[in-house]
Amino acid sequence: MYIIWYLDNYHPYRQQGRKNWRFDQASSVMLRFKQGQPEAIGYYLLKILGKYGRHEKYREVIEDGNLRFAVVPGHEAGQDESSVHKLARMLSAYYGRADYSRCLRRKHNMAKLSTGGNRSLLKQYRSMEVDASYTVSGKKFLLLDDIVTTGNSLIAARKRLLEAGAAEVYPLAMAQTVLEPETPFSNKEARDNPVNMDDMVTLVDERYDQKLKVWEDLR
Repeated sequence: MYIIWYLDNYHPYRQQGRKNWRFDQASSVMLRFKQGQPEAIGYYLLKILGKYGRHEKYREVIEDGNLRFAVVPGHEAGQDESSVHKLARMLSAYYGRADYSRCLRRKHNMAKLSTGGNRSLLKQYRSMEVDASYTVSGKKFLLLDDIVTTGNSLIAARKRLLEAGAAEVYPLAMAQTVLEPETPFSNKEARDNPVNMDDMVTLVDERYDQKLKVWEDLR
């Protein structure tokens, strides 16, 4: 069994065609982060470094000298520069470790989930690969993403790294989406609170489980 960490809750600005009254300061920071605003990137950097406290297991993971910082690739092939990439490079520099922010890449474009794109686990898995120029075997990774909603992109990226020989991969999202009706994560406390991946099981179609053996291979 493994977990997905996330740092904040994210309430979309609009939901069901109207302004979401739950949209708060943390959600605003996430929007600024996605826009590449430096102060928002700095906010998550400080949060990961522990300025606002963090889970004990999280601290053990990030301080391991064999750990590298990887990023779930963007939805477009060749899109290898984002706020998450910048954050990963800043973390690598802070800890004096090699830059692995681009070790995962898209082989082909994925339509945006917000515009009705199909981002099933299998499609996510097939659309990304590990760049062979990076030595992944034997290394541990903190796998970063901006927002987790279904968890499919993090699960697929984690599997790709493990298949390339990674010793372990720890997924971390800056925020988790809270929707109405609730997402599988939305009844959890977000502040440095690991999410048990058993909560994800209803999101994985049986045919994906058969083809990828997700739960056998990833746990």
